[in-house]
Amino acid sequence: MPAPKGNINAMKNATRSTVRRLVVGEFPKQLNHVKIEGRKYRLALENAVLDAHGEVTITACHLIDTASSATVHAGICRWLLRQKISTMSTADILACSREMLRAKQARDIAVRQLKLDRDDRNVIDALYTTEPDPLDTHENRLQGGNAKQEGDQA
Repeated sequence: MPAPKGNINAMKNATRSTVRRLVVGEFPKQLNHVKIEGRKYRLALENAVLDAHGEVTITACHLIDTASSATVHAGICRWLLRQKISTMSTADILACSREMLRAKQARDIAVRQLKLDRDDRNVIDALYTTEPDPLDTHENRLQGGNAKQEGDQA
């Protein structure tokens, strides 16, 4: 039984997708978990962009690709540090950790450019700040708050 229409979970090349996307590609077997991490991250980011903006534009597609590629790059660096650290020189270890940091910074910049945040205001301020009531006038308060605007009928 085929997947439901619009389901993009098993896609590898995005030839029939209504969502614009670039492919992560294949990796050696020992880096399979990095590939999976990159694909999950890409899908989560695509969904976040769809929720926030209603579509994935060409620019957003490339920013998502940059962010997911940076995530994969950081994953490869992390794998190298876990698996090959005993054979690496101090300079290699420093270079690898520096590259991992740069990849994460590139990812953060790309995600920030997607403008997924709702508002720059503090959430607490947004919850407790009230907008002024247009009916709350000095005259209305003097009359006990029951004054009707002109033209209103009971």
